[in-house]
Amino acid sequence: MGAEKVPQMLKQKTSIEKLKTILKRKHYDVACNFAEKDGYPYEVIAEIWRIYGDSCYEKVVKEVISRECTVKQLISIREL
Repeated sequence: MGAEKVPQMLKQKTSIEKLKTILKRKHYDVACNFAEKDGYPYEVIAEIWRIYGDSCYEKVVKEVISRECTVKQLISIREL
């Protein structure tokens, strides 16, 4: 498979396949912009932002657990 065929293969993906690929790579802002530009309903865009929020929350929780943070440290993490 030559390098010339790769862009063509990417173009052949459906819109939903492209969106799933973007989300799989955790590029939530790109996914929202793509969904808006491609005319997805508001509910889909809201769901992408919800998934992003859940991801951020999980990241903070894992950080807190791994560090056994104090309340003061939790406040500083929250301000990030």
